[in-house]
Amino acid sequence: MTVEVRTVPGKGRGLFSTRHISAGESILDELPVVLTVSHALKQSYCSVCLRFIPSEALSACLCGTCQEACCCSTGCAAHHNAELCRLLAHLDWTGLNRELQDSLRLVAQLQCMANDAASRDILQQLSQLAAMPADGPGAQLLASRLAAVLQPQQQGLSAEAVQTLMGTEAMNGFGIAAHASMNAGRDQIRGSVLCLQASMMNHDCLPNAARFDDFDSPGEHNNRLSFRALQDIPAGEEITHQYFPLDWSLEERQEQCREVFGFQCNCGRCQVEQQWEAEENDMEDAEDDFAEPSSSNLKECMTETSTDGIDSSYVQMFLLRYLCPLDACGGTLAPIAGTDTQECNRCSHRRTNAEFLAELEAEPEDLSD
Repeated sequence: MTVEVRTVPGKGRGLFSTRHISAGESILDELPVVLTVSHALKQSYCSVCLRFIPSEALSACLCGTCQEACCCSTGCAAHHNAELCRLLAHLDWTGLNRELQDSLRLVAQLQCMANDAASRDILQQLSQLAAMPADGPGAQLLASRLAAVLQPQQQGLSAEAVQTLMGTEAMNGFGIAAHASMNAGRDQIRGSVLCLQASMMNHDCLPNAARFDDFDSPGEHNNRLSFRALQDIPAGEEITHQYFPLDWSLEERQEQCREVFGFQCNCGRCQVEQQWEAEENDMEDAEDDFAEPSSSNLKECMTETSTDGIDSSYVQMFLLRYLCPLDACGGTLAPIAGTDTQECNRCSHRRTNAEFLAELEAEPEDLSD
């Protein structure tokens, strides 16, 4: 095993390397145990594997029984659970906002897992993941709508269980980006997935790993998540990835960590950027400067150092090195093992080391100034 689970003070559980991991090496490859399509996009993506379904193929892919799910292949259709199909067909979706609609689809899937002896162990493991406090009234509403369509002999998930599972998904689910052809905004998602191991990976605004996926690739296991090392990782070091794009500002990152994930991020980058803001409050738009770093503004930054030894120059160089340079992407460039090339985990843009150095040399001011 490349990774192992350990307890992290103040963070719960996390993943740690069990051996030296080279830059570009795959740290973890995992198939999700729960996969939920966005209710509003249920006719655009396969409900079993989340592969994009072109509009011209919809009639052949739409489930004729529930009319609430599409399957991109006969193989996926064979995994469209009959009980879930029945629940989706009879559930009352009226009056629910988009978030609750998505949660109701998730809860319906988890109810089917609870009724299946072979899946109960997975459900039990999911319940042990950290969970954010979820919407209590919303959970009660979803539990009542689910109970209304269950068979008399079936025991429905309690409102408390629904609330916990909603919180588990909110804190541990991986959002999957929409297909490029219909992605009006780069943060639009087609659905979310839950993994037993990857979901324990903690966040850092200067991560040492990046997530890659290709849900629209042909063949089986298109829904596999892969985490690639950004740099050499020694044995015993915690594996981290960012929960949101690298180019988000300090304020955006802090709010997302606090409101969505329930913690205050105090990583080295956040500490340094808090000092930047405190000492450069006369800048008209510090957020933009920090979100899109360039070598021309490196010398303007203070030489602050965080409690874990990260300084301003390291933060700026990290972003120059690993933030995708294409406009409006926000993806992370990770090395391709055995090459001198990096690949973006969002847009697939590639850049060689020589091209990176040329970009630095083309800047009007030198990093050493």
